[in-house]
Amino acid sequence: GDYYFAIPEYEKAIQFGYKGVEVYKRLAISYYSTGKFDKSKPLFESLIVKDTADYKICMYLGNIYNNEGNFTKALLFFYRAIDLLTPDPMIITAIYSGMADTYHADGKYVDAIKTIQIRQENTPSAYKTPQYLFEIDEKKEKDIKDKTKALDYYEKYYKAMTESNLYSPEKKEEILFKIRKLKNTMQGTK
Repeated sequence: GDYYFAIPEYEKAIQFGYKGVEVYKRLAISYYSTGKFDKSKPLFESLIVKDTADYKICMYLGNIYNNEGNFTKALLFFYRAIDLLTPDPMIITAIYSGMADTYHADGKYVDAIKTIQIRQENTPSAYKTPQYLFEIDEKKEKDIKDKTKALDYYEKYYKAMTESNLYSPEKKEEILFKIRKLKNTMQGTK
């Protein structure tokens, strides 16, 4: 887990002639985890040719292409990662989160919302929270500018929050404030 210290060790192993895929993969992950995307990308790409059955490589490349704004290629790798997985729900959830970010960054807000909903369906019940409703609320309100739908989702979120012990009174009040503000805005436009 200490990627900064791992990098020189992996680089040294390669320098001394180690040719295994695993050391290159771990070096690429270490670069990625320390924010050195420019160094991790070529390594991941070389590995995708050698090991096209590794969902992690596809997932990392999807995130890198997301950062670069190449959303078509990002989605290609995210979908490939899903195809390769024997579904582990938490990893599927992480991949769908990346895909939702991709769609959002690319201005495809309806697709982002659909992906958030798919992610929620795949999230194991022990980890489910109503947070996804809030993510949809914001996209409906700010990106799609559908205040009626946004209000509907905020109200669902607030109801779920009050039924859950996961949220502080301050967070609940914050959402209640958003609901009131949105209702007032909508009444002002009628």
